[in-house]
Amino acid sequence: MVKKTALFILIICLAGLAFTLYTRHSENPKSQKEMKVSPGQPLPVEAKQPNDQFPAILQPAIPTSPEGAEPLPSLGSADEETGAWVARLFPEGGSHGILVGDHLLQRFVLMIHSLTEQKLPLNKMPAKPVGGPFLVKTENGRMFIDPDNYLRYMPLIRLVENIPAETAEQAYTRLYPLLQQAYEELGVSSGPFHQRLLEVIDHLLATPEIREPVYLVQPHVLYLFADPQLESLSAGQKILIRMGPENALIVKKKLREMQETLLRR
Repeated sequence: MVKKTALFILIICLAGLAFTLYTRHSENPKSQKEMKVSPGQPLPVEAKQPNDQFPAILQPAIPTSPEGAEPLPSLGSADEETGAWVARLFPEGGSHGILVGDHLLQRFVLMIHSLTEQKLPLNKMPAKPVGGPFLVKTENGRMFIDPDNYLRYMPLIRLVENIPAETAEQAYTRLYPLLQQAYEELGVSSGPFHQRLLEVIDHLLATPEIREPVYLVQPHVLYLFADPQLESLSAGQKILIRMGPENALIVKKKLREMQETLLRR
């Protein structure tokens, strides 16, 4: 049972799922281009309009560092400290090959905000895709997601269950001012990032539970859900559907635990 605020690294783990599932399902893998950003260069973001779709559900206490804590680095030079926290959160090296090495906080914040939208900014995600193609089966002339896809993401799901909770709380509390700064620099809201996390969790928990098989269509290069209602869901909700029902239940359970913990802060 998670007793502390492990949400920070939970969502980073989900970022790996998000980028992998969204890319393999919606994009032509051969057309993907990796964005190269020099260590001192700000991460570019697209200008967005304020999002009023999700009203504030509560006003939780904002995480604050204890008095006398060592000063934080600037947001633009925070990669070294962020990387050190990631190493502590994954002491067995479980993050190797999953997370990018630069501008992780900015990428993380942008991904969180984008989960409620229709598309993810794929070249600005905080995680790398895993190898292998998106698997599709065809029976009686109808395409559907191959359940073997779901097995590929179990290691990421297991990472969530093995996170050291106390370290995760320390990381979130320590890095929160930088997360807030990165959120403000997006220009989408003047509110707290902590609140936005809660809104996104609430949105993901509202994802409908779908019976298999999940049928697809491929009008051109991209795979789409055959059901127009599913295709109209947000990027984050589609991710939960694409990871498979059992994985989605595990993630939703963890998200509920995080939601309850955050609301008690």
